Amino acid sequence: MTLTTLDQESVLHPEGFYVPQFKVRIEGSGLDDDVVRDVVQVTYRDSITEIDSFELTVNNWDPVAATFKYVGAETAKSLREDTQQSRLQRLFEPSRKRVEVWMGYLDSLQLMVTGHFTTMEPSFPSGGGPTLTVRGLNVLHELRRKKYTNTWPRRSGSQIRDSEIAKEIDDLRDKGKKRFPLPIVTEPGVLREEPLLDYVAQRSQYDIDFLLSRARQRCYVVFVKEPESKNGQVSLYFGP
Repeated sequence: MTLTTLDQESVLHPEGFYVPQFKVRIEGSGLDDDVVRDVVQVTYRDSITEIDSFELTVNNWDPVAATFKYVGAETAKSLREDTQQSRLQRLFEPSRKRVEVWMGYLDSLQLMVTGHFTTMEPSFPSGGGPTLTVRGLNVLHELRRKKYTNTWPRRSGSQIRDSEIAKEIDDLRDKGKKRFPLPIVTEPGVLREEPLLDYVAQRSQYDIDFLLSRARQRCYVVFVKEPESKNGQVSLYFGP
C-alpha cells in the first residue's frame, strides 16, 4: 500500500484543505509580508442593531530594532517623514483611508466589509509582547452626520410604504442643503408588495440608522453601491 504524505495530498486535492485565510487592503494595496506576519487575529462583526465592524490585532514590537513597531515610538518628526518606519507608524491610524477586509479559504476569499480605521488601542501586557488592536467601521458610519425627528405619513389619514419613506429622505433638505449625502436607490418592482403603514416615527436618529432599522423590518439590505461606470455616482441601496 502506497502512503501519500500530507504535502502530496494538498497538491493533488487542494480543494479539500479548508485553511482559513484573510486579506486586508488599504487604499487598494495589500499589506506587506512583514506586516501580515504581525497580524495575530482578524475579526469581523455583523450586527442586526449596529453598523458592522472589523478588528485587527497585530504584534507591536520590533525585536531587531528593540522598539515599538506601529504605536509607541512615534514622534512628531517621524510622522512627517517618508521612511519605512514612519509609514508603519501611520499605517493603522484612524483616517478616511479605504480599508477592505477579505476572509475565506484558499482562493475563495469573500469581501466582508469596506470601511475605515476608527480607533487604535495599544496593549502592554506583563506576560507577553506588546500588541495593537485596530478597530474600524463600515463606510456607512460616515453617513452619521445629524440626528433628526420625523413622522410619516405627512398627511393625516394617508398611508405610506418603506421604500417611499427612503425616497422622501433622499429629497429632504436641511438649511437649504441636501440632508442625506448620497442618492438613495430603491427597487421600484417591490413597492406594491410592501405593506401600507399608518404611522412611522424617526425619533432623534441618524438617517442611516433609521433606514437600517426600517430595512430590518422588511428583511431588506442597505449598502453603499459603487458606480457602474467611470462617471457614475456612489449611491445608497435600500431594498431586497
